[in-house]
Amino acid sequence: MELNPSTLAEDPAPQTQFFKDTTRSIVTRNESPDVGFDKSINPYRGCEHGCVYCFTRPTHEYLGFSAGLDFESKILIKQDAPALLRSALLSPKPNLGDARWPSERSEADIAHEGPRSHG
Repeated sequence: MELNPSTLAEDPAPQTQFFKDTTRSIVTRNESPDVGFDKSINPYRGCEHGCVYCFTRPTHEYLGFSAGLDFESKILIKQDAPALLRSALLSPKPNLGDARWPSERSEADIAHEGPRSHG
């Protein structure tokens, strides 16, 4: 199949959608030898930055989304992240790292409009 540049220009980028994530923990455990830490924190699931090498992509499939374009355009927001983080930091062994880039490009929109429920 040959790509037609005029068709590519007409295909719009997917609109990013935000959903509420009602997770009970903000700490994610990791057993990969390729990553230099075993626990991380993240207020989101998914990421607009779209790095193809991101080790967190496969978790999107557990949520019923694809690890491809859905990972980049369907972002789940852990609204209870501050309370979950507080609880994790008060635990005897916090030992945390960050799973990915610490901010989303659309944080201003999220703060203004708020996420939608995912379910």
